[in-house]
Amino acid sequence: MCEFKVLLDGKVVLTDIVYVRAKNGKLLLKDVLGIVRELDDCEIVEVDVPNERLVLRYKVSEG
Repeated sequence: MCEFKVLLDGKVVLTDIVYVRAKNGKLLLKDVLGIVRELDDCEIVEVDVPNERLVLRYKVSEG
């Protein structure tokens, strides 16, 4: 199975992530143990399966 390292601002913030879903302006991330974490105001920049990396960034405020 493919578990992702999640990078935000170039730093690993989560590991062993197997599920990601955008919901109500948040990203819900679930690890191999079923623990769900929420990240606010983030968006997916890159999904790199061969290197098991999920790259996020903070959303840029509009206005």
